[in-house]
Amino acid sequence: MWNAFIKEQNPNVKELPEWPEYKKETRIAMFLDEYSHIGEIEHTDSGMPHQTLKL
Repeated sequence: MWNAFIKEQNPNVKELPEWPEYKKETRIAMFLDEYSHIGEIEHTDSGMPHQTLKL
């Protein structure tokens, strides 16, 4: 996925679901985990202007 993005500017690979372009109106994103999936990003703090990546 990372190699595909670096080489082709497109992270989609056959091993993962189709990775949608992020739009703040729909807030759909790829969740990378043991079973990667597409879902809506949920904010826990409505005053937070952006989502933070938690590792």
